[in-house]
Parts: sequence; structure tokens; C-alpha cells
Amino acid sequence: MVMRDKSLGEQAQAVLRYIAEWDGATVGEVMDGFGEPQGLSRSTIVTVMDRLRAQGYLTRDKDPDGVFRYVPAQPQEELLGWLISRFIEKTLAGRLTALSVYFTRSSKLTDNEKNELNRLLAKMEDGNGK
Repeated sequence: MVMRDKSLGEQAQAVLRYIAEWDGATVGEVMDGFGEPQGLSRSTIVTVMDRLRAQGYLTRDKDPDGVFRYVPAQPQEELLGWLISRFIEKTLAGRLTALSVYFTRSSKLTDNEKNELNRLLAKMEDGNGK
């Protein structure tokens, strides 16, 4: 299933990322691990999760205890790639230079992350971008 290009607010994207990081979650788990720390009500979490399901971003099934478990419709790697792609297109108007500037000025990158970025760039230069 291809992700629909429905508009997702920051809150919905954050809930979707949270659920993807845990390979699925119940409303209670999302509430405990994400909603409460963010100061969100249970009804807000339920609404966001139901909208994500209606838009095709999440699926849900009942677990053996009869509780709905929500799972991303795409594997986490595909989901994160799609979110990054949307960010680049919607926020940066497709300009990758802004990301390059961020990475060169960022002190948040670890040495391993820098090495991985350099490896990927070298791979692209060799014509093996995939």
C-alpha cells in the first residue's frame, strides 16, 4: 500500500512515529508513553489514532485480550522515508541543499552518523545510489 498524500499535522506525525517505533501499540500504551508526557487527553489520542486509521496510515486488530492494537500500514523504514520525503517536498520545497547546510552545521551528529553519511555520499558519486 502506498502512503496517501493526506495532510498530517505535527501531532499526527508524532503519534504515527511513536507507534512505528514500538511496532504497534494500543491506545493505552500510546497514552502512557506519548500522550501523558505531551499533556494530551485520552480522547485526543483516540481521535488522532482513529483518523490515522481512516486515512490508511494505521491498521488495527484485536489482541487476545480484546484490546485494539494499532500497527503502521507500512514498515517503519518505509514510513520514515515517506515522512522525510514529505518534509523535503512540503517544507523545503524539494531543496536538499538546506539539509546539507543543517548537517554541516549540526553538532548533533555522532562520528558514526558522519561516517555513514560520507559512505552514502561516496556510494552516490560512484553511481550506486541504491
